[in-house]
Amino acid sequence: MTDKVIIVTKEEHLQKRISKLNNTCKVHNMKTNVDKTEIMTISKKENKYLHN
Repeated sequence: MTDKVIIVTKEEHLQKRISKLNNTCKVHNMKTNVDKTEIMTISKKENKYLHN
């Protein structure tokens, strides 16, 4: 399977979209490689913490 991107505007929608992807993968006898899975959060809000 090629790389996939899931974009959601609300955090609570993410699990629903991931579950949908997993169900589609099962139908096609495929798996998601959890070791290669990444989550990135983008926000307009100012971050309170800096990681140095």
